[in-house]
Parts: sequence; C-alpha cells; structure tokens
Amino acid sequence: MTEIRVPRPDEIPAAVDLLNAYGQAMWGENSTGPAEVEQWFSFDAAHRRAAVLPDGRFAGFGTAVDATEDHSIIWIRTVVHPALGSEAIGEDLFAVLDGRARELGRQGTKIHASCAAPDTLMAAIYQRAGYGLVRHFFRMVAPLDDPPAAPVWPDGIELRPLDPDRDLELVHGADEEAFEDHWGSAPIPFAAWRQIVVGPDWDPSLWFVAWDGDQIAGFSLCHTQSEGDPDLGWVEVLAVRRPWRRRGLALALLLHSFAELRARGRPRVGLGVDADNLTGAVRLYERAGMAPTQQSDVYEVVM
Repeated sequence: MTEIRVPRPDEIPAAVDLLNAYGQAMWGENSTGPAEVEQWFSFDAAHRRAAVLPDGRFAGFGTAVDATEDHSIIWIRTVVHPALGSEAIGEDLFAVLDGRARELGRQGTKIHASCAAPDTLMAAIYQRAGYGLVRHFFRMVAPLDDPPAAPVWPDGIELRPLDPDRDLELVHGADEEAFEDHWGSAPIPFAAWRQIVVGPDWDPSLWFVAWDGDQIAGFSLCHTQSEGDPDLGWVEVLAVRRPWRRRGLALALLLHSFAELRARGRPRVGLGVDADNLTGAVRLYERAGMAPTQQSDVYEVVM
C-alpha cells in the first residue's frame, strides 16, 4: 500500500532516484542530484509530500511552495515515477498538494502547477482539476568547446567580487526589482530568496555583480553544476535592472559567466527561461549559442 506523507530528511536518496528516473523517461537524462534535493528539503517540511511504497521507494514526489510575501502565487510540482507510479498515485498526490496550496492561499491566489512537457499523465490530471495551460519554460544549453567571445561592458560598468556579508541583501533587492515586471513575479522575503538561490554548493566567486557606482546594474548568479549533471555549469539567475537594459549588459554578463564556467572545466552551460520572456531573453541566449533542450509547462487556477 502506498502512503502519502511528508518525507524524512534521510529519504533524500529516494527522492533523487525518483526524480532521475523521471528525467530519464522525459528527456533521456538525469534531472537532479543530492545537493539540489537537499536544498529543496531545506524548505518547510509541510511543503513536501511523497508517495512511499512499503519498501521505502518513492512512487511520487511533490511540493506546494508558498514563498511570496503576499501569498499571491503558490507553485506545485508533482512527479510520478515512470515505473513505480500510476495515474491513481498521481491523482492522490496532486489532490494533497492542491489542498495544501488552497489552505495557504486566499481569494485571488494563483496556483501554478508545473510538469515536463512530455508528461501527459500529470498534464491530464491538472486539466481535470480545472487548471489551464498558461506558460512554457525552456532549459537552454550551450557547448563550451571553444572560448566564448570576450564580453563588451557598457561604459561605467564594473564587476566587483561579491562580499556575502554586505551584498546579499542588495542583490536580493535588485533581483526583486529586475523581475517585478515579469510573468509570475511576486515579492519574496529575503530569507526565502536566500534558500532558493544559495545552495549547499554555493560558491560566492561565481556570483558576478555588475555595478554602476554604488548601484547594482545587473548580475549573473552561477553554480558549477546543476540538474544532476556534473558537466553542466548553470546560470541560476541572469538579470539587468530596467535603467541599464538595452545596453548589452545582459550579453556581457552571460559571456563572462560562460568563460568562468569553462575555466572551471565545464564543457556545457545551461539555464532556465520563460519562453515568452518580455525582455527577449530567448533570442539573447540563442545569439550566445544556446538552444532549447527541454520544455516544461505551467498550468494555472485562480482561487
């Protein structure tokens, strides 16, 4: 009998096994690693649920995360093991997560439920529950076989080493401002933001912050690897504040990030992006040599 419950901290390996089996079924590659799952587990345990088989293996895993200050958007992700799971398990697990999201939300809250684009099982479950498809996201990847072009920095822009004690809250504020006009944006408290972007393998030397005097103009927050692939460098966040857009800063930050990750031995680099990003990010990334390799879809219901 399958039990749906909050997973324990010692069950990270079971979650990794499930998520990588899912990634192999959807895209033919692993989708995560222990460090990333440990980071997800660092959030409030009440956000997580697992469908656990009697032998301890996970047949399903999901989260309902309410990270915003105003409870305006809650994100659900539900994953069913391609061999150990079933449609019934997916239905039951999603029902628990949807119920959790509705407990956390309020009138007008948008609940976003995501899954891999090839995941017809969860897509059908979301739609039967009244969720409608609203957005697509890409994972884009570029090879780093050759050195990237040298970045051209706008006049007055200077990269400075990150001081974690002094700069983290400044970067958070710049991040909030840079994305406030993007789809799905909502204010996130500093503590929750820090949990999202600062993982167990955090390396402050891979956070590239561009300054114009005493103002943060833009930044690229990178990790040496992501999604269970030790060869894939990762750009977690790339952002430019509005007063500094359309000056080539985003491309300069991206090329600088590519060069630094290549110098650390990464043969490829990836990032995630909203397919309909209002700043034309997909076109920018294509100009930098990146191409989509995965698509995820987001379904929405409004309370």
